[in-house]
Amino acid sequence: MEGSRFCSQCGSRIDWSEATTRLKESAPNPSPSPERMTSGGSWLPLASGEGNPLFEAGAMLLDRYRIVGRLGRGGMGEVYRADDLTLRQPVALKFLSVRPGSDLAQLARFRKEVRLARQVSHPNVCRVYDIGETDGCHFISMEFIDGENLSSLLRRIGRLSLDKALEISHQMCAGLAAAHRQGVLHRDLKPTNIMLDGRGMVRITDFGLAALRGEVRGVEARSGTPPYMSPEQLRGGVIDEKSDVFSLGLVLYEVFTGRRLLEARSLPELTQLHRLLGEDSSRLLDRAGLDRDVESTILRCLQAEPAKRPSVLAVAAALPGGDPLSAVLNAGDTPSPELVASIGESGLLPARRAMALIAAIGLGIVLLAWFGRSNLISHTPMRRSPELLADRAAGILKLAGYSESAEDSAYGFSWDRDYIGHLNQNAPADGRWEQLSHGLPTAFYFWYLQSEARLNPAQLESGPGRPALAPGMIRIRLGSSGELRDFEAIPLGESTAAPDDLPRFDWEDLLGRAGLDRTNTVPSKSTWTPARYVDERRSWSGGYQGRENSDLRIEAGALGGRLVYFHIFQPWDRPARPDQDQRTLSGTLSSLLRFLLLSALAVGSLVQTRRNLRLGRGDRQGAIRLAAWIFASNLIARQLLVHDFWSLDSHLSSLMTSLSEVLLISSLVWLLYISLEPYLRRRWPQGIISWTRLLAGRWRDPLVGRDVLIGVAFGVLIAALTKVEFWASRLTDGPVPLPPALDFQTLLGARQSLAVLLGFQSFAILSGLGFFFLLMLTRLAVKRDWLALLVVAIPLFLQNLLFLQDESQALTFAFITVPLAWLLGVFLVLRYGLVAGISGILVSRMFQYFPTGLDLDAWHSTPSLFGFAVCIALASFGFWVSVERRRFPRAIGQIG
Repeated sequence: MEGSRFCSQCGSRIDWSEATTRLKESAPNPSPSPERMTSGGSWLPLASGEGNPLFEAGAMLLDRYRIVGRLGRGGMGEVYRADDLTLRQPVALKFLSVRPGSDLAQLARFRKEVRLARQVSHPNVCRVYDIGETDGCHFISMEFIDGENLSSLLRRIGRLSLDKALEISHQMCAGLAAAHRQGVLHRDLKPTNIMLDGRGMVRITDFGLAALRGEVRGVEARSGTPPYMSPEQLRGGVIDEKSDVFSLGLVLYEVFTGRRLLEARSLPELTQLHRLLGEDSSRLLDRAGLDRDVESTILRCLQAEPAKRPSVLAVAAALPGGDPLSAVLNAGDTPSPELVASIGESGLLPARRAMALIAAIGLGIVLLAWFGRSNLISHTPMRRSPELLADRAAGILKLAGYSESAEDSAYGFSWDRDYIGHLNQNAPADGRWEQLSHGLPTAFYFWYLQSEARLNPAQLESGPGRPALAPGMIRIRLGSSGELRDFEAIPLGESTAAPDDLPRFDWEDLLGRAGLDRTNTVPSKSTWTPARYVDERRSWSGGYQGRENSDLRIEAGALGGRLVYFHIFQPWDRPARPDQDQRTLSGTLSSLLRFLLLSALAVGSLVQTRRNLRLGRGDRQGAIRLAAWIFASNLIARQLLVHDFWSLDSHLSSLMTSLSEVLLISSLVWLLYISLEPYLRRRWPQGIISWTRLLAGRWRDPLVGRDVLIGVAFGVLIAALTKVEFWASRLTDGPVPLPPALDFQTLLGARQSLAVLLGFQSFAILSGLGFFFLLMLTRLAVKRDWLALLVVAIPLFLQNLLFLQDESQALTFAFITVPLAWLLGVFLVLRYGLVAGISGILVSRMFQYFPTGLDLDAWHSTPSLFGFAVCIALASFGFWVSVERRRFPRAIGQIG
């Protein structure tokens, strides 16, 4: 009964404020009342002569444990100190006093306590070793803590000093957070269940009422110690980690003030105090004299609504002078994503520094536009837009005898690498760049594909000689000004020769469409064997109009009055067929190697993922969000690149082709993130603070904005360095370098540019994560941070130099710009972390793929404006989110 001084089950005296109570709902009366009292987790210190012990000092149990003495007792049993003669260390033995047959529920609870307690391993949690039985009594062997509980300490010395209270509070948070990471709810957190050993270390004990998240339902939810129970516990509502946070807030108040917050003599009175606490919690704390930050933290813990309470890690981070991350790392544990997100600075930038970064970005954009005047596109006549070149190709098709409409078509741009290499090796130094501006021949060409069947992405142009044509397909290559360079067709149906009475093909008009000088183009003997049968072959030698010393060879053939092939062979052209066979063999080996590497990576990731998930280390929510973003962005990008964008059939065909590949990529991302991210969180948590906040949905966090702004500034600077080589080569009449990367999809319109941008951001995310992961794995192998950085950076740097040497044949300035760009990138990642690195990679790569010239009269200025607009948008977002707005007007006034 309410107010009873003795337990109705065991007859022992009850301290109502300390005993663990199971509450039962009463339909007529909404106020809870005690049905029966148990002491499921409360092991009270003994008064002299209180009760007879189950075992006397010196008793031997199981030939292993020697009893030293009784430490405490409760409604469920007794606790003894003993010596473990096998391990030669002191232990505590917690006995269940009732016989197994008399209360099977208590025995089940006893076993559950062992099972749950053993899942939690942390220096601030009492370790549980095993469960045993002797003479029909079950017991738990656990770590012996030579000290006293927090309740006894507070009664003995009263209020603790602020430093000691903070030390105890942070250790309590660390231990409780370790339990929550394993999904274990303590449900009976109170001063008597918090021990302090001889060194002053906190140990959370007694998991007698503990349960796994989601397992507490019905009447079981109302078990606990009433003065330390949350409102939802008293009501029998949903119990989760936030219920433990409420109890933690009550314990923190007692630690800092030396007195209990909720003093009640009955459950209705306690319910009234909870109601008052929810209405105006500050009224109960005004007289406590608490530190302001401590008071604010406790008030957050005592919110009536569980959703408004912080996590345990957030509580530890909010308390003054605490470093929960160091505590977790020093304990050898992996910090949770919530802990990583809660640490670190706010990220707010002073207005002057933010405006300085904006000014640096603006200067970088100006430099990029200036250096962009020296790129290949700016020096190549590109007077016709893609739409006009497509109309030009359609006119050539009619001239070639293919006037009927086709099922599908596609077009795009590519470059002639062999021509640029020929210029660098054979043209005079002062004439290389001038020859580029003549337009015949050109460094870029336009390709057009037409097919009698629906084209799929694998059939679209991806390089010289590709794709292999199928029956019903026609491929045309035009120079940048619209002159014909190549024509190849495989007509449908059975090929037949033209009758003698039909006119032969008109070759003169075709030669004019190719821009050839008719006076110097003369018939010659054919030296090229066509790939398919024709009934009419022609061969010429000559040159382009207005160009001297043009040694060209032209081969053409027709069948049934329709053109089948037309090729202009330049002096620098390589044999197509042997190279094609060699590429096929190397491509097969490369594909096989990639398959083996991906398979090994997938298997290793599966094993590590299973281990991390079993140990509760994997960031499941973050991995799902990352994989979903990669999946959605890549799928949207592929749909945007569908050449026949307004055709539903084209979208369905592309969707079916892309789904499996995109799903595979996102699944691998999920596996790799779950398997490797915990090591990153443990080894380098400071580098992913803003990344963890971003994954948690806090995209407007000032630290996220600051890192984006800094990353954009570095990205613009790195991109400007990569453009220096073009400008310097042009200024000094050096070799003509190819762009390190130029995506010709960006020249086709804003839709294609957006698709390429989505691909860039996926690449930037995966590259940033890959660099971090690679650095961490290397660090595990070599055991030194600086050595790991060298092992990772040097091969990547050398690979980049070899790429430049192969592509541009010009390393004069690359030996300066490439190392400097790499140093800036590594410094950005090491100093500002993952989000800054991803932003820098995105911006620098975007300006490598997008043309940066600002010739507003040219049709190809649109992608340049698009790239600059994206850069400005990212910088504006970072500035607006991270700047200290209160000081912003003042800083503007000082500048003015």
